Amino acid sequence: MTTKHHSYKAFIINNLKHHALSTKEFCLQYKLHSEEKNSIKSFTKELKRIGNNITDIYIGKLSIFNIEHEISFKLKEINVLNFNDFLSLFKKRDYYKIELSDGSVWILRLGKNLSQYIHIHPARIGKQTIRFTANTWKTALACYFSSMHDPLFEFHINNINWIRTTYLELPTVKKINQEGNIIEAYKLLLET
Repeated sequence: MTTKHHSYKAFIINNLKHHALSTKEFCLQYKLHSEEKNSIKSFTKELKRIGNNITDIYIGKLSIFNIEHEISFKLKEINVLNFNDFLSLFKKRDYYKIELSDGSVWILRLGKNLSQYIHIHPARIGKQTIRFTANTWKTALACYFSSMHDPLFEFHINNINWIRTTYLELPTVKKINQEGNIIEAYKLLLET
């Protein structure tokens, strides 16, 4: 007897917006495969995928594959085996919560694409989740990426504002913690 389950292709997650480890990996891969001359400019264009709102970021150790695997297993436990079963979860509300082995809580929503119908992101309040404004997260990522390219890069207000105005098309900040906590977001990337 074969067991039905959701294909991992059914899942969609904005890894730059919601998964610290894969975001850091994305930075490393982008550095390796980009032209040195235009890399920061093209990298910051990728950051537009993060959007302009609040972002909840999973900071735990589970990979995206492991997260999808655990969610798929938990759905199977409640007999949600296909698209129609998944659709039935949303009769009373527009999201469904699942807790994973590391205590993190994930929100499942109906995806906009029929082939990727399981849209996942970390819950805003919970273990292994931190919340930043999108602009704070984009600023920290652009600074982190710059530090990878330039060993002399210093994380201070002048460089932060140069990156914000030149590449992110964001206004300057007077203090590093003026918009969210850029320091905390940057440290997260260094320590992850």
